[in-house]
Amino acid sequence: MRKLIRLALIIFAMGYHVGCNKVKFAKDPNQDPCLSSPGTCTYINGRYNWNEKVTASLGKVDILIVDDNSGSMSFEQNSMAQKFSQFVAALDAKNVDYRIGITTTDISSPSNPARGINQSGALQDGKLISFPNGKMYLENAFGSQSDRSSWFSQTIQRPETINCENFVKNNPTISSDSQSYLDNCPSGDERGIYAANLTIQNNPSGFIRPEAHLAIVILSDEDVRSSNYYKSTKYGLSSMDLPLGLIGSVNTLYPSKTLSVHSIIVKPGALQSVTQDQMNTVITGLQADPLMGYTPSQYFASSSAGDACLNQQSSQIPGAGFGGSYGYLYALLTRQTGGIEGDICAADYGSQLSNMGSSIAEQVKEVQLKCSDARDLVVTMTPSNSISYALDGATLRLSDALPTGTQISVSYTCTPN
Repeated sequence: MRKLIRLALIIFAMGYHVGCNKVKFAKDPNQDPCLSSPGTCTYINGRYNWNEKVTASLGKVDILIVDDNSGSMSFEQNSMAQKFSQFVAALDAKNVDYRIGITTTDISSPSNPARGINQSGALQDGKLISFPNGKMYLENAFGSQSDRSSWFSQTIQRPETINCENFVKNNPTISSDSQSYLDNCPSGDERGIYAANLTIQNNPSGFIRPEAHLAIVILSDEDVRSSNYYKSTKYGLSSMDLPLGLIGSVNTLYPSKTLSVHSIIVKPGALQSVTQDQMNTVITGLQADPLMGYTPSQYFASSSAGDACLNQQSSQIPGAGFGGSYGYLYALLTRQTGGIEGDICAADYGSQLSNMGSSIAEQVKEVQLKCSDARDLVVTMTPSNSISYALDGATLRLSDALPTGTQISVSYTCTPN
């Protein structure tokens, strides 16, 4: 049996609209959360003791759009462009101080080098795409709401995507390994989590602010590596491709930052082994052989709506050989960080984008704890104020947004699972 992948994915219960890493408290000392959180976590008298600090961001949000720019995505890019104004309106209504940047799912490799179709590598590896106003990211201070929506529309709709679709439609038997294909198409090996990870690690143009909430929105009609990671060792996953790898990057580089990941994908069904009462489940050490039929679908319930969407994606450009796949890893990352999981086959992206915008805008009114059975809770706000709070499971809900620069100190204990 060949070892194809090792998944280390933390899967969370649905229902929260705030992003912050939650950890499975395993008995295995190698999975001890205190090992990855020195200085904020200690193990005393059979309980984990957490002491954390979060600084209020005054509604500062850095929003990274990960745009699948492979062939077959022009329709979805256009759908997002048409309704993006509703996303911006939701942010503007809450007076959010936001930045919006766009990168692609294209990761360079020996078989996918920098070349003309990807602007000599400028559209690869988590780099931000320049907007028509010459900026690498949009801000609420730039132009009018209409201006920002127009600039976004012109940037999210990728000319290399359209070029690839037209080329393949005119050359339906072309091999994706041919030089002609490489000259006319960006990579079809979508690695959206890897790309976002690179943006986080490299922080191009100083896009990510340490004090701001980080929201990532992934638009893709296929899973990471088109779900080929369980079919061939050629498409094996690295830690940069995994949800836990991205969350780890945020925690390491920005310890006090909160994170939410939202996605517009072919939605898989509910996780088979996770109930609403279970905070998380860890899948580790999965060894699979293609002939044995081990696939991510084993962990997800079937979905008739998802199947219909998958068929729609596969027939979207007849005869071009383009298809779609369930967004398994994107869904796990979205669920893990309390984001909104959108439907890429929706006729109108307006409500989805509006809901995402509203969810992102509310981040400063909630703080996520590391467990749902917190005891001995002590909350201190510096400087002090009259804002009240209530504990709802693993979420500390504030009665109002915090004043600029307010720091919340939270101490509590959790029981190991």
